[in-house]
Amino acid sequence: MAQASFEPGAVLDGRFELLRRIGAGGMGEVFLARRVALGDLVAVKCLLPAQDTAENRARFLGEARAAAHIHHPNVVRVYDFGDVDGAPYLVMEHLDGPTLADELGVRTRLDAADAVALFAPMCAAIEAGHRRQVVHRDLKPANVILARADDDSRVVKVLDFGLAIMATRAGTRLTSPGTIVGTCSYMAPEQVAGDPATPATDLFALGVILYEMITGVLPFDGDNQLAVMFKISQGAYRPAHAWVDDVPASVTAAIDAALQPDPARRPTSAEQLAAIALGGAATRTSAVRVSAVRRAPPTTTAASSATAPPRSSTSAAPRSRQARGASTPRCSGRARRRASTWSWAATPSWRASTPSWPRPAPASAAWRWWSARRASAARPCSTRSRAAPRPAARSW
Repeated sequence: MAQASFEPGAVLDGRFELLRRIGAGGMGEVFLARRVALGDLVAVKCLLPAQDTAENRARFLGEARAAAHIHHPNVVRVYDFGDVDGAPYLVMEHLDGPTLADELGVRTRLDAADAVALFAPMCAAIEAGHRRQVVHRDLKPANVILARADDDSRVVKVLDFGLAIMATRAGTRLTSPGTIVGTCSYMAPEQVAGDPATPATDLFALGVILYEMITGVLPFDGDNQLAVMFKISQGAYRPAHAWVDDVPASVTAAIDAALQPDPARRPTSAEQLAAIALGGAATRTSAVRVSAVRRAPPTTTAASSATAPPRSSTSAAPRSRQARGASTPRCSGRARRRASTWSWAATPSWRASTPSWPRPAPASAAWRWWSARRASAARPCSTRSRAAPRPAARSW
């Protein structure tokens, strides 16, 4: 690939004018460019001359395809892909803002509220990739940009899917078995062992990033990469509260869950990991416990039972007719029909089941009739089935 093809001032395919170089990585470099047709600013990424190999070109194309499959506000958008004299280039949206690595370099560590506010969108971006069967494999603060929006707010953007793999393309392998890919300090134990990456691999990297944002240091650090990988494989690290005193319990729980050496013991998704960090799982557990305590029956201690007065016979629970015996008189059919019709008035909670029609105004004839009707329904049945007959009228 000719070096002159990607230099400031060059126009790629008559569509993208390169303005200046804004960044470079281990495999490629990024230029600020202007779209000739629309006049807006975009970012153009290309391979470094020393990295222009057949394997890196295939990986570069895989990055474009992986990012193009993900549609999420927290994932960098891919506009186009092309080549100049056989050299590929990738056109992405231009993001104006520092990376998370730059932010940590200035502030050393973040407050718990700021860290969780940045961590949740990162988890959302990774979850969007996992829904498309895309595993990032190289999550780190340098691949997270805090872009500035038009209203001066910060938008978290995850980029650089250069090492991403698509689980649906299992037959295509860009790295030989056992090859270690990714940044050493953010690798999962299965990556160190050379095993295939899974969505749980990205969750481990998210846990490392959250730990670094809270404490300002890495959970697994050493004098060289071999020492770091040894600590990662052992799974031993200092708790976050050993560095910072005021670490919320939800953040500690999210870190511990993500940094589990066994992938099967990590959260099942990035969305679940974000919920743990936000305290969602703890809140749901507390709600269940509170409801269980409120619904529990009251307990009686020995002291209270000794001093409590005996329960009267009138407060006992109602018994069946067989338990009451034959001494209780039987109600007539008319009384039973009347009592069943207005049974809501005879119950202690009759106010909760009052009919839907409005009550009559007090001190009115309708109110007196309604009160008498309610009282008659609550009155116990008489032994006589019918009222006593009136005396016959006298004949004069």
